[in-house]
Amino acid sequence: MVFRNDFAVRLLAADQVAGFEAPIRIYVYENADGSATITYSPPSATFAAYTNPEVHRVAAELDPIFKAIVDQALSTR
Repeated sequence: MVFRNDFAVRLLAADQVAGFEAPIRIYVYENADGSATITYSPPSATFAAYTNPEVHRVAAELDPIFKAIVDQALSTR
């Protein structure tokens, strides 16, 4: 579960109900063959149902941060 306090403050200021979605899950699990799978919903998808434009701005800023976390995890062996 991942989130940053500076984004949480902005998110809660925009829409307290949207705080329910934080932190966002990144799920990693081992497959039967020993490989691993990583999955997550991008913040823009997680917060898509909210109508506040600031919530969407925060989510758009978070998307590349979450992608970088996942990309780094995938590149590590």
